[in-house]
Amino acid sequence: MGSCPDSVPKAVADETYGSIDGQGPQVMLRSAGEDWVLIAVNEYGHGVSFTISGLPRQLEGKTLHRLYSAETHIVKDGAIRDGIRGLGVHVYATSRRFEAR
Repeated sequence: MGSCPDSVPKAVADETYGSIDGQGPQVMLRSAGEDWVLIAVNEYGHGVSFTISGLPRQLEGKTLHRLYSAETHIVKDGAIRDGIRGLGVHVYATSRRFEAR
């Protein structure tokens, strides 16, 4: 995988009735040639909806495919929104070529 972007993306959980202190998944973003791969890991036992912000300008308007699912997310204002199960992992990429066949 390629280098880290200049900006560091951050995930923040949506407010809920329970106390989760806004902790969203841990995220890592890397470039891979012309493509990008974003990984979100929920280290908590409960699911959360969340927003990842601080995505680089190069991703603005691009589609991120959540690999191994039919879901897609378009980066708008440097951010995407999604939800994740407890102890879940999501991998997003600008190309489905990262899915093993």
